[in-house]
Amino acid sequence: TKKEIVSLTDIHAHNNRGNKILNGITFQLHEREILGVAGVSGNGQVELAEVLSGMRSFDQGSYQFLNQKLKKPNVNQMIDKGVGYIPEDRKRFGVSPQLSIAFNFLLRDLYNRIFFQSGILRKKNIQEFGKHQMQKFDIRAPSEKVNVGSLSGGNMQKVILARECSRPLKLLLACQPT
Repeated sequence: TKKEIVSLTDIHAHNNRGNKILNGITFQLHEREILGVAGVSGNGQVELAEVLSGMRSFDQGSYQFLNQKLKKPNVNQMIDKGVGYIPEDRKRFGVSPQLSIAFNFLLRDLYNRIFFQSGILRKKNIQEFGKHQMQKFDIRAPSEKVNVGSLSGGNMQKVILARECSRPLKLLLACQPT
């Protein structure tokens, strides 16, 4: 049998305007399963991904991740548990546009000893990792030192995908993946 990764039972949540957007969501997701949620924009798909990633709290219901009941998970906890998140609005929530491509890879991996030692950035390692990821994910830019904000939307999306897939994941959430 496949290991259960996520179990949501009777989840209720509100959107940013205070309107109930999730009303009794229940499902289980097992390892190597793909779940697609389709619907008209604004019908709760993004809010569901935000609940799963710890970005949005839920009002009632039960959320279990790897058989551990979560009360009010936050983003950092979910990152530590192996949740990757590719947001719908990549420019606003997916990258730090003023940072280089290489430094954007650190946004989910701040405590990696390859990139930091005794509180000091290891820039050479960061840039080498950035170059490697650019080649691996076909990110088209003059160098890893280019600010992400100057990239095309497709290349920006590749940076986010490369960052999220560069660490061990248990769950990858991709909003508007096409």
